[in-house]
Amino acid sequence: MREARRTIRGPAQKSRRRALPSLNVADPLFTWSKTMRTLLSTLLIVFLGVRAPLAIGQAETTAGVPDRAETITIEHGTATFSVDTNMPGVTVKGKSEALHANVQIRRGAESLVLEHIEAWLPVKTLGTGISLRDEHMRRYVFTTSSGEVPDLRFEGRSTSCPGVAAGHDATCNISGTLTIRGVARAFSMALKIREANGATAFRSGGDARVRLSDYGIEQPSQFGVKTANDVQLHLEIPETTVTSTSMQSTAKR
Repeated sequence: MREARRTIRGPAQKSRRRALPSLNVADPLFTWSKTMRTLLSTLLIVFLGVRAPLAIGQAETTAGVPDRAETITIEHGTATFSVDTNMPGVTVKGKSEALHANVQIRRGAESLVLEHIEAWLPVKTLGTGISLRDEHMRRYVFTTSSGEVPDLRFEGRSTSCPGVAAGHDATCNISGTLTIRGVARAFSMALKIREANGATAFRSGGDARVRLSDYGIEQPSQFGVKTANDVQLHLEIPETTVTSTSMQSTAKR
């Protein structure tokens, strides 16, 4: 009987012993699989957590003020000029209040960027206070060889103006091309810009110098009074509100 019991118990014990190794092999695989699933879940949560604020930040940059292009449309800027003459104490001065401009701007992190400037002024609006002198000026200074009197035009390149803030003046140098009676020449101006308090509006003013000889213009003279070659310019742009988000030129071509 003891032998029989040993014979009967032997296979059962061997069977259990054979089953134990299979459990020992499967257990590490199960643990590794569970660990990988946990790791992947953690990485997915971290990835989504990082992407969410990035997506929000990108949306704010697109829709927010810092990266949005805007346009200021100027209808009634003032342009004045003065030029000395060969007569001591005699200066010829003129003025126009019909300066028009479109200025495309973009606010940067620490500056106002003037991305494009397009300005024009009809010559017929320039006056010196004496009609005969005005007629003489238009004929000998602004009329082309073909008899046309084109507008004065300025086309400005992109310029960064650091320090522009509400209630504070900031100065930047703008550059581009100034066209007088159809002749375009390089031109630059020191422009002072001031942002209004409590509104998206700006005012500006600037000074520059133009040499008549650069445009092939002879120094005009009348009754023995001859002007100098250098003409001083001054611009004043009244406080103007940002009116649109795309530049639309209405300049006469």
